[in-house]
Amino acid sequence: MRQNNTKTRGRGRKALAWILGAAVAGSLLGLALVVTLDLALGHHQKKTAQPQSTFSVTDNGYTGNSVQGKVAPVVLTDQLKATAEQAQHTVVSIVAYVSMDTPFGKQEGASIGSGVVYKLEKDRAYIVTNAHVVEGAGELSLYFDVENVVPVQLKGADKDQDLAVLELKLEDLPKAYKDDLATLEWADSAQVRPGDVCMAVGCPYDLEYNDSVALGIVSGTQREISYDGKTLTVMQTDAAINPGNSGGAMINAEGRLIGINSAKIEMNSVEGMGFFIPSNTAKPIVDQLIENGSIDHPSLGIARYDVISESIAEIYDVPVGLIVYAVNPGSAADRAGLMSGDIITEIDGQSIKELADINKILNQYKIGDTVELSVIRARGGQEPVKLMLTLVSSLAQKEGSGSFFGERE
Repeated sequence: MRQNNTKTRGRGRKALAWILGAAVAGSLLGLALVVTLDLALGHHQKKTAQPQSTFSVTDNGYTGNSVQGKVAPVVLTDQLKATAEQAQHTVVSIVAYVSMDTPFGKQEGASIGSGVVYKLEKDRAYIVTNAHVVEGAGELSLYFDVENVVPVQLKGADKDQDLAVLELKLEDLPKAYKDDLATLEWADSAQVRPGDVCMAVGCPYDLEYNDSVALGIVSGTQREISYDGKTLTVMQTDAAINPGNSGGAMINAEGRLIGINSAKIEMNSVEGMGFFIPSNTAKPIVDQLIENGSIDHPSLGIARYDVISESIAEIYDVPVGLIVYAVNPGSAADRAGLMSGDIITEIDGQSIKELADINKILNQYKIGDTVELSVIRARGGQEPVKLMLTLVSSLAQKEGSGSFFGERE
């Protein structure tokens, strides 16, 4: 939201001073809010053909070797300026107060993210952000200016799709901001194409940069990124996505929301590769979170498990796959015949090589569907056993990755 008041007193000033102090001390987590994806370039790179001609293109500010013709630069027209200004009324800055383990013991800190106003009701507003923005937060606030740091509650989160919803009581807002608050029209992300103009709106890096707008294009529409055992299907952009932009809006040239900013590739050799969750993916999840406070996903129903990577498999001379650490008596996994020490190598013929594969496979099914598991028994040799398992609700059966090979990072 745009700042209408720059005075520095009261609770807001104390909160801001504390946050900025944390940044100087190196404990501001906002620098790490955007998910870091340590992706390698790979070993099979195609050789790039040497350019045969040299073009000096002065009308778009570029001079150099190129095999491409002229490309018209993206121009910030009056329409785009008006669109950006309107979008600033719909995006808020989020402060998450968290506890951190430091060499000096547990310390209180804060992280910064962004959120999109999704729905305005008579007495409350619902705000969409990323699940990783609010994860582990003891308290959450919306920052409007140094005098107005307003408490907000977590309505629900879906870690699998990295989405969360916050609930704001409008009575906590000063009248100026209550009147200023607005929602975005959500676009059909299935209509988004590479080359479409887009703008990222959010709060990168620090609270003083809230309401920042970054202009770019959609670079790709079907991308898969994996982190923390999750696989997301996202869209790619070259608009600047920086720490703190997470949870903010990605809008099209007409000012409609096409996605929720979520991640970037953060490597010295990579520039301009950000990702956002498409609006068509986000909307049904957001609606369920508002209605139920949680999302129901299909689950194997295993109490504890870990993934055997290729390196661990080589050390222990075991197959790559999902190793069962514990099965709850009477659970779906127990009824299917799974036992501690079993290694699940495939689900319906689809291999498991990393934690992200599990959710990627299970998202193809519904609760109640039956899948075939290929299982290597701990003492049964290398011949797989086929077991039929009925998928259960992730809410009814708590699962956890963990400790067969020690605590996971």
